[in-house]
Amino acid sequence: MKKRAAHSTFTVSNTKYNRWKGVVKTKSRSDSLSGGNDYSCLVDKSWKKSKITRCVTYVRGSDALVVADYIDATKVKVPKKKRKNYKKREITQRWQIGPGIGVEGTDGQLTLVSGDQRVDVIKAGVGDWNLRSAAAGSSIGWHTTDWGVKAPGTVLSRSTIVPRKGDQQVMVTVFVPRGSGESVPVQIGDGTVTITRNGNPVTLGFPAP
Repeated sequence: MKKRAAHSTFTVSNTKYNRWKGVVKTKSRSDSLSGGNDYSCLVDKSWKKSKITRCVTYVRGSDALVVADYIDATKVKVPKKKRKNYKKREITQRWQIGPGIGVEGTDGQLTLVSGDQRVDVIKAGVGDWNLRSAAAGSSIGWHTTDWGVKAPGTVLSRSTIVPRKGDQQVMVTVFVPRGSGESVPVQIGDGTVTITRNGNPVTLGFPAP
């Protein structure tokens, strides 16, 4: 489980990876003492010409997690004679779903299911959801549950293709836990998220660097 594919993180294909650059925390703040939210940001510069910043807000009043992933892919210089064979970068966001947890729903909103507990997963931004379950001969979807023991799970992912000239994109993912008979509507607008629990709407901006 030492590979990046075994974790809830990003991978970038068709570019170089520098493991020594790693991930750096750039922001961390908690307003829990006043009943406010928690904030944090991490920057991953491991991939050449592709910087990914993940910012997270824990919305205490709604018991929800808002994740904004900012993709900053810069231009790749390629000699004209080699541009025909240039392979565009594919940037993939992954979420590991543990053993015993089911997945239901449609592309815009998925629900993680375990017993009478639910977690709604709502997305906005680039990429469609792709679900892959663990299978023999594949490293995708396996979890370590004990020393030397692995159990099958699922990987929830979405990808975007970046042109050679570069691009800036955003992926927003909202996680909302609830009971099986409970409804917690989520609306994602232009730079904002509104979460309504028990009839009380809470609106906040996307977490940002």
